[in-house]
Amino acid sequence: MTSTFTTESWNTLSPLTLEDICLDFICKNIENLTFEVQEPVGNFNKLAFKVPVFLHERLAEAIVRQLASTNRLTLKVLTLFLDKTTCRLKRACIQDSNIREIGLRLLLMHHTITDLDLRRTEITFSLNVISSLEGYECTSFLKRLNISSAKNGLESSAVCSFKNLIFLDISKNSITDADLKVICDSLKKLEELNISCNPICEVESFGTARQRLKSLKAYNCPVAWNNPIDFAQFKNLRHLDISRKPTRHMLPGDDAEKLEMLLSQRDALKDLEVLDISGTQRVMDRPLEVFLSGHPKLTFLGLCKTGSSYADFLPKDIEITGEATEQQILSSLQNYPDRASYMTESLSRLFHISKNWTEQRFEILQYVLPPMEMHPQDLRMQMASTACIFNLTRSAKNQYDLHPTILGKIASLVLKAMSSFTNKHELIRNCLLILDSPLMLRYAKFDYYEACMSAMDALCQFINDLNIVRLATKICAVLTAKISNYETIALGTDRHFKTLLNIVKDKVESQRSDYVLSLTLSVLWNLTDDAQCTCQLFVDGQGLKLFIQVLKEFGTENVIVKKVLGTLNNVAEVDFLRPHLLTDECVGLLSDLLDRTEIQVCYFAGGILSNIALAWEPHLSVTPNKSQIIRKMEKAVLSWETPTEEMVAYRSFTPFVPLLKSNITAIRLWATWGIHHVCTKNPARYIPLLISDGIKEIITKISQDDNEDVRLKSFCQKVCEQAKKLYLKDVVKDDTPTPMEL
Repeated sequence: MTSTFTTESWNTLSPLTLEDICLDFICKNIENLTFEVQEPVGNFNKLAFKVPVFLHERLAEAIVRQLASTNRLTLKVLTLFLDKTTCRLKRACIQDSNIREIGLRLLLMHHTITDLDLRRTEITFSLNVISSLEGYECTSFLKRLNISSAKNGLESSAVCSFKNLIFLDISKNSITDADLKVICDSLKKLEELNISCNPICEVESFGTARQRLKSLKAYNCPVAWNNPIDFAQFKNLRHLDISRKPTRHMLPGDDAEKLEMLLSQRDALKDLEVLDISGTQRVMDRPLEVFLSGHPKLTFLGLCKTGSSYADFLPKDIEITGEATEQQILSSLQNYPDRASYMTESLSRLFHISKNWTEQRFEILQYVLPPMEMHPQDLRMQMASTACIFNLTRSAKNQYDLHPTILGKIASLVLKAMSSFTNKHELIRNCLLILDSPLMLRYAKFDYYEACMSAMDALCQFINDLNIVRLATKICAVLTAKISNYETIALGTDRHFKTLLNIVKDKVESQRSDYVLSLTLSVLWNLTDDAQCTCQLFVDGQGLKLFIQVLKEFGTENVIVKKVLGTLNNVAEVDFLRPHLLTDECVGLLSDLLDRTEIQVCYFAGGILSNIALAWEPHLSVTPNKSQIIRKMEKAVLSWETPTEEMVAYRSFTPFVPLLKSNITAIRLWATWGIHHVCTKNPARYIPLLISDGIKEIITKISQDDNEDVRLKSFCQKVCEQAKKLYLKDVVKDDTPTPMEL
């Protein structure tokens, strides 16, 4: 609360420093960077870094802190930091880690720890644990101790063992007045104390500390509102936080009057620099004005949720939290991210004022994301946060506006909100609006599968909301192309396929070829790619019959036709599903499409016909017949000119193997033309696939066989030449075969 408020310190273009990146790498790879040494610690051997290093104090502390915050700090990993000859530690931050009592003892015994942060750990902070340190000097070295939110509780007698503490945070525990009295009377050097969210009721509980304390935080403690004027006894206070959490049943009169009694004491607390009275409603203006006039050293005033932040006598040169101005709102967001009751209103007000901003203010995201992350189960918080995020990010137009790390953080928080409130219509729409950003979908790194699953579930649940349908299908259309084959199969559920096919069916019946239809066809294309079980779902859901109707209804629209053929191609690659495509109607339509001038349409039609020709037995009576189709395909392939752009993308070349091994020249011509096309347009991606997917040997054999069709050999030789060019440029890794092997 005492830091000067600023909105310019956050770099939205490159939020990670080189130090941050290095720390992240070290912590993520800590197991690969270390090895066991034959020096037992408890039931396991100690760890050491493979490369002998000395970690200076600041670096060692930063690594420990990062390991703890990422849940990688185990007792075994902690042994890396127990040798004074390899590292130094004075400040040990192990908050949120799984370190238990033995780890705490090892740290305190091996280092001169002056600052210890144990927030939200499983450590039982008891006298029994601390007494095991008897004989070590560590209890006298410690100056600052934070044991907020101790999961297994704490004993006041254990705290009292550290006689030289000047700072103590015991907030969010179950400290009683009696416990506090023991602590305050025992710690003779204590100057800063945080007792927030404890059931402390009496000022007398501070004992002799009343004359020593320079900073007291008592947020949401009964002592803060029982008789505030008693805090005038704390002569040396510089920082006083007696704010509270407002409740619906709060009667503002009595508590406000009690607080006004303290504020009316113009000569009380003369050295005060920070005062926070947020949460006490309807404080009268006059007492506050009197207090301000008598306290020129004040630099911070907390008035959030008081109604007093609108007063016109408030000084302009100090930081004030409240709701009246943009600066007050931003200051509230900066200072109270952990207070949901404050944040909801602050975010709501930020949303309303941000609608009128005419310039980009991406840096404001740094105040919106923390409260959203801290309160994932608070619906009002998530609603307000997502509304603000959308307002703040919608003006981002290019990759230089917001760094992918920030975009990824936003996406992860949005997905968490969607998973927590799956049936909250407005929140789901907010989340989809945020995800539906070209920057987000193209550059951000997050869980694409989770995003697809959440979007698909929203689509199924809110199928009658046209906005959600459009947003969800667009997100899935983009991201299903980025997920793994395994994730594609998991995403392709019966419920999802039925919903998607129903959308297509509705468009056909209403004769509407629109953006949603195009997006839905893209999703189906991606979900059936190299996935036999999803292709089976498509066929079982009458997808083939439906797609034939789409071709008939919208056959002149190349974009629609291309996507329909893409899905049918995927189905045709599944050998046991090919017979479903061997009908007069289907083969006839595909044959007609071979005559189209658009090479992409012809190519896809040829691919489907090539695959189903493998299952076309002589006894099958289909019109046009197999011989006619083969001749037409061969003529079509040989007439195609190489397009200027890459017109198709493949996960692998595996589906081409049976085509290349066919004894029908037209089928092999189509396959080699397609391989040559993608290898020419994107050699770095596809040349390595020739090797990994077993195509190299087949292509090489054809290119060297004098008995092969000369046109087929020509295509294969071109593929080999393209591969040689790539290898000569050293694009492929050193361990791949040499060009001559192709």
